[in-house]
Formats: sequence, C-alpha cells, structure tokens
Amino acid sequence: MKSRYWIGRGLVNNKGSSNPGPMISWWQSFWKTRIPIKIKIFMWKACHDWIPNMVNIARMGVQTNGLCGACKSAHETTLHSLWECDKLKHISGEWRHGGSPLRSNHSNFFDLVCDISCLVSREEMELFYVLVWRIWFCRNSNLHGCQIYKVKDVVRWSEEFIADFHSKENSNMSGGVRSNVSISCWKSPGDGAYKANYDAVVERRGNCVGIGTGIRDSTGVVLASCSQIMEANFSNKSG
Repeated sequence: MKSRYWIGRGLVNNKGSSNPGPMISWWQSFWKTRIPIKIKIFMWKACHDWIPNMVNIARMGVQTNGLCGACKSAHETTLHSLWECDKLKHISGEWRHGGSPLRSNHSNFFDLVCDISCLVSREEMELFYVLVWRIWFCRNSNLHGCQIYKVKDVVRWSEEFIADFHSKENSNMSGGVRSNVSISCWKSPGDGAYKANYDAVVERRGNCVGIGTGIRDSTGVVLASCSQIMEANFSNKSG
C-alpha cells in the first residue's frame, strides 16, 4: 500500500514534468494487477482518453452535441461517462464505505485514477477498475439497445465478478488443485517483432459479444489496442 501511495503521489506531483519515472512505475504496477486483460486494455485506453465517448466522437467529425446520453445535461468526456455523471453518484459511496475523500476538481480521468491510487488498497483499486469497465459496458448496452442494465447493480455485479475471478485464479495457481486451464503468460515475439493478443467475452442475456485486441513490441510495451461490442444471436441447437 505504501509503495502504491508514493507511485500515485509521484504521478500527481510530476504532471507536466520531463521525468518519466513515476509514470513508468505506475504503469508497471498497473499491468501486474489481478484483473482480466480485457479490463486492463480498457483502462489503458480510458486513461489515454481513447474511448469513444460523445466528446471524442464529436472531435472526429461526427454530428453530435457531445452531451451525455444518461443525464443529458453535461458533455460526455471520459471522466464524466465513467465517474462524474449524476447518474453514477451513488457508486462512489457504495464502493469505498468511508475513507479519505477524493478531490472534486479532477482535470481528466487519469487524474482521478492517480488520486484514487493514493488512497485505497490494491484490492479496492482492482474493484475500481472492474467498476468503471462495467459502467462503460452498461453505457454502451443501454445506448445501442442490446439490453437495458441498471446502474444501481454495478457495484454488486463488480464485487461478485472480481471475487469469482480471484477465486478461479487462486485455484489455477494452487499446487494442490489440478486444472485443465493453463496459466497464460505473455511471451516476447523476439527482438524487432510485434505480437497481437486477443480475447472475447460473451454476454448471452444481452445477446452481445465483446472483442478486444492488444499489440505489443518485443519488450512488452503496448503499442495499440482496440475493442468492440457487437450484437450476436445465440440459437438453440438440438443434437
């Protein structure tokens, strides 16, 4: 916890500085967190403001007023869509259950993430990553009409998801438990080469499929990533 605090505080204090040390240390710590790779890729994109919120879509030339589709009263930036929207206000209280208050003047989403990383434990931070990933999933599903999800259920769903993920991960890593699923570790493609990894998640109840891809160089640095949610049809098959 102490090392994470100083990494996060170093990021907050060194914004605009030419010293990349705190930034590199923070990202190294982030990539070691115990969350699915698809959530890591999403967080990486969100922290760089690369997710297609209404403001970013407007910047690309699409005709839109840039307003949030949920509250319809503020421009939908990454920070707004994942945390500051009035429709999400109850989530912070449910997630943290007390503790030091967050600042109220974050300049962007990554500023918020750095602030939170100074105040909470690793376990709480991992839950936060799942929370915002689920918030974005619900936002997309509600916006595109796959299925209407209730924001009030986000915290409970995220707690169950991360607990289940950790349980399965611990089971796979335990020497006393045999598993048919091998633990996947990223391997370098060799000097001068690049490697693409992909993953998919199926939401049968909403008839949605999410696909994510990440590209890294030989040292493991992420160069590009993309993700997409698509409508799917799951038909019953009889043998």
